[in-house]
Amino acid sequence: MFGPQYELSVAAALGVTTGEPHWRVYQSRLLGPYLVKAVSLATGSFTVAHALCTIVLLGASGFLVLAFLRRQRGTGWHALAGYFAFVFLVVCCFQRPWLYIWDFTGLLVFVLFNQFVAQRRGYRWFCALFLLALLDRETAGFIALWMILDPLVRVVLARRPDGSRGAFDLKMAGSGIALLGGGIALVEFLRSALLVREVGPSLVGPVRGAGPSFHTMLPENIDQLVVALTSFRYSLSFLIPLLLAAYAAFAVRVAWRDPPERTAVAAVHLLMLASLAVFGILFETRVYLILLPFVVFNLGPRSAVSLP
Repeated sequence: MFGPQYELSVAAALGVTTGEPHWRVYQSRLLGPYLVKAVSLATGSFTVAHALCTIVLLGASGFLVLAFLRRQRGTGWHALAGYFAFVFLVVCCFQRPWLYIWDFTGLLVFVLFNQFVAQRRGYRWFCALFLLALLDRETAGFIALWMILDPLVRVVLARRPDGSRGAFDLKMAGSGIALLGGGIALVEFLRSALLVREVGPSLVGPVRGAGPSFHTMLPENIDQLVVALTSFRYSLSFLIPLLLAAYAAFAVRVAWRDPPERTAVAAVHLLMLASLAVFGILFETRVYLILLPFVVFNLGPRSAVSLP
């Protein structure tokens, strides 16, 4: 599908390891590029290692999804239907020319995040996942945000049979606050310490909204959404705003089905969707990969939070 354009994404990962990323905001995304670099020591080729890591990351994500769904729904068609929905949605997110390695490390991170939420893991699990995710991308902040929101939601919405409220999980919320603040500082430190130069401006020229700490893409996204909804294109770009609205409606529905358990995770995914509109490029569909585990884990008739 990508052909020679695949080398563009390979070069983006290689640039992170040499301190010459396309953009300064990419410099802190170390997990995927350095994983590829480590594998390239065995393959002798960074491109081959990039492809192999992509395959392994996709395979691991799919395996975890299928294993979770089989535990949740048994060995019948519901589990397989959820797994194939996941595979189908992942492929739908592929779009030339970009296929960054951190898109796939991020996918695996949020498969684990949604699984940990469903299994009600303790705060130590989320702390460890946050630290791993922080080396992948800034979206790790949403894990810390969930750690803050979920205890609050449970105290407000979850009542015991006698009408009393449960105890506030101070360890979870306190850890989330500490990780969120520390994570922001660490990301900026890595960008400043490791960056040699950003090569994006020399490759594509100035990009509107591309700043040193974040890219503000909302004006560009609004322009593109207006075009998508007012003029026909053979790329069927009008599907993007429709799918964004469908995702938002789905998240609200998930929260409505079980408010104490699902409101915080649904709210976090709505905020992730909003952040993509502000800081991402909505018509680069690869950015939606991290949203897919939430969809698949919450499809079907049974609760996705019933596992021990």
